[in-house]
Amino acid sequence: MTTDERYLIQPFDKGLYLLEALAHAEHGLTLGELSSQIGLHRSTMFRYLQTLQRHGYLVHDRAAERYMLSAKFRDMAQQVKTYDSLRRAAGPVMESLSRRLEESLNLAVLEQKGTVLYVFSANSSHSLRIQTDQGTREPAHATASGKVMLAHLTHDDVLKHLDLPLQRCTPKTVTSLPALLRDLQDVRERGFAVNDGETIPGAYCLAVPILDAKVHPIASLSVSAPASRVNEARKAKFVTALTRAAKAIARNLKDGA
Repeated sequence: MTTDERYLIQPFDKGLYLLEALAHAEHGLTLGELSSQIGLHRSTMFRYLQTLQRHGYLVHDRAAERYMLSAKFRDMAQQVKTYDSLRRAAGPVMESLSRRLEESLNLAVLEQKGTVLYVFSANSSHSLRIQTDQGTREPAHATASGKVMLAHLTHDDVLKHLDLPLQRCTPKTVTSLPALLRDLQDVRERGFAVNDGETIPGAYCLAVPILDAKVHPIASLSVSAPASRVNEARKAKFVTALTRAAKAIARNLKDGA
């Protein structure tokens, strides 16, 4: 399909050509070489390079005066591969369990910047449901998904994964670091985390970790529902069902499903 030139963002288009040129240059390229290849004045090209450098996409060898792609691209490619593996391992399990529980299920991973990223969702068929779209990010400290993964990290790693001061999403959000650390200890001991209106008023979420062989969190599996539909019996059912499902997903990952 041919792209209509009218809808292209020219500076972004040039930036992509720049990245492609560097991807094909084993030893990088100089400012002059890039200016010539892309067809931009040296001063304009310099601004492109500074912008990409600032965001971590380029490295500059000052001795050779050459620019190269950074490892960030490799890391991003690895992330895509990891998320695809997670979705393949978890998708069928989650779709089946969502139908059985009649509630929405979410698969999330923990990011360095104090957020969780939802990488797969199996949504409830209820007209009244809690739905989190794939690609959504939320503060780790205010979500069951985030807390259950943070609970399986060391104290130092927890601090690395938090964006301080802690953001308040609702009046129920825990924003005190000592209080959050106590909460995480409780989560680790009982094996699951709960979010009862800490992110969205009236929304209830319960999450369990998906752990590797070293008991390190790979991801989290959670169920979300309107708080009005959740009683103690359903909470117990959620814990049992999610724990079994998380173990099944971990086995699928190990087997390369």
